[in-house]
Amino acid sequence: MSQGSLDGVTVVDLSWGRPGPMATGLLADHGAAVVRIEPPGGDPYRSMVSRAAYDRGKQSLILDLHTEPGRDALHHLLAGADVLVESWQPGIAEDLGFGYDALHERYPRLVYCSISAYGQDGAARDRPGYESLVAARTGVMAVGGPGTAQDVGSATGSGPDPIYPGVPIAGIGAALLAVIGIMAALVVREDTGTGQRVDTSMLDGALSFLNMFWEQLENLPDEAYRPRSSTRRFMMASMRCGDGEYLGVHTGANGSYGRMIEALGLSDRISPAPGNREKTVPLTDEDVEIITTEVPRLFASRPRAYWLEQLRAHDVCAIPVLRPCEVFDQPQARHNGIVVSVDDPEMGPLEQVGVAARMGAAPGAIRGPAPLPGQHTDELLRGLGCDDEAAAR
Repeated sequence: MSQGSLDGVTVVDLSWGRPGPMATGLLADHGAAVVRIEPPGGDPYRSMVSRAAYDRGKQSLILDLHTEPGRDALHHLLAGADVLVESWQPGIAEDLGFGYDALHERYPRLVYCSISAYGQDGAARDRPGYESLVAARTGVMAVGGPGTAQDVGSATGSGPDPIYPGVPIAGIGAALLAVIGIMAALVVREDTGTGQRVDTSMLDGALSFLNMFWEQLENLPDEAYRPRSSTRRFMMASMRCGDGEYLGVHTGANGSYGRMIEALGLSDRISPAPGNREKTVPLTDEDVEIITTEVPRLFASRPRAYWLEQLRAHDVCAIPVLRPCEVFDQPQARHNGIVVSVDDPEMGPLEQVGVAARMGAAPGAIRGPAPLPGQHTDELLRGLGCDDEAAAR
């Protein structure tokens, strides 16, 4: 049985930050031999915990691409490579002599993937490619604000202010688009014998996610920050409970709002909605005042486990809002085999997300932890017939 669907594919990773290493990490999980090229001293982003996950199973080769021996060594490596991934600012690859046109002429089978902040050309091509800046410029901060205890009287639980995104969807989106593009280019190469450029960006990554949200917006863009009517009998919010933990509550099902009111012990204070007309009968001003003040207070008076039991007993959708990594202890995550332990050379044993897309004939595997910077430099350069010291210094 093959270990991974990409066995035999060699990837040269010249990227930095999040999107590129994440993309090549996914390729490595499915069998690709990934060589991570790092500058002298190692990748400056190596202190990020995510490196332990994104770089696992790769080899690390330190090369100084500002020297002729370093560039020669990279050319030796590219001569046997299938894929190159770079995330330099547009123009830098060309300055170093590793732009797409030059490499395509020299290595016509090479699939060349570029990941930038906003694209290879255009007015924004030279802008800094930081996640928060891309999130602001693409509208990520304006969409999907979480419900809070202060917003329980609103229709959606969303407040009017932009929020700092907790999930880097621009970088993740760019990584996933890069993987899709690389795989498609490899398939095309089977027919044509020729590689091609795959070009994506964090801008593209963010917009590919946002498209599914923007098509649902009812308001014009200049009205997007306005909270909707607070008189609707509906709540979608994360409620802080008495033990400091949060509980996600959603009353979208018919009759669910009334059942929540009953579970909270407020049935005698909130005007009822007759029959099955709950969503069409607005709350009164007095109702809204009670909801806004009493619901947060009640949730804060008891621990999360109590309210979870109460709401589920009343057939109201409620789910614990877990802290990062707590999902690793959930039975379903363990059952799916998605949680793996990796013995990282710098951080020790780590639980990580394993190979998420599992294929029957070639399931993929984590072949080792993230390497130390330059761990494979001597071995790789000797194999390429290059001067170790001159190329890596």
